Amino acid sequence: MKKFYIPFSFTWNLLRLLVLSFTIVSIISFIYSIESKYEIIISIIILLLAIFFAFSSFRLLFCFGIILNKEGLKAIGDLLPKFEKIQYKCVIKYEDIKDIKIEASNKNSNGKSINNSFENNVIPKKYLVFQLDDGKEERICINHYTRKQIIKLCKLIIEFINQKKVENIITIDRIMKNWYSYGNYSKIKKH
Repeated sequence: MKKFYIPFSFTWNLLRLLVLSFTIVSIISFIYSIESKYEIIISIIILLLAIFFAFSSFRLLFCFGIILNKEGLKAIGDLLPKFEKIQYKCVIKYEDIKDIKIEASNKNSNGKSINNSFENNVIPKKYLVFQLDDGKEERICINHYTRKQIIKLCKLIIEFINQKKVENIITIDRIMKNWYSYGNYSKIKKH
């Protein structure tokens, strides 16, 4: 059994739709420029735009994806350049998970500063933080996921952990209590 989660928030889907629209318009423009026998330079520019938007559409579709299977979970990564990367690829086994919490941070999933990106340094991102038995922490960016998706994802993770471990103290309420935390401001809501 393998489950694949991708962010499904309104703004994230609107961005995907916008980039996909640009991709389709660029491809149609390229086909039209070839048929109309425009200058070759214009056709090449339109082709490069189509390739750029097609790559961006593909990247946004799978960006921040999470794969769950019976052994563990895996974060795909965000396919951004290294200097502004938010989510790095990581693999976490269920039997290694000691605790899970939600945390807001200005750093990337490796806990390091994000260079050359004003927006990524200023705006805190939400992470699902997995504390492992060996003392390490793994982070998965959940900034673009809805609250319902996170609850469903966490319930599945807890279910898989319960199958692997006898003693488990992780609950949805403990995980979701920090959903609204940003820095020192905390707005805890019932769900």
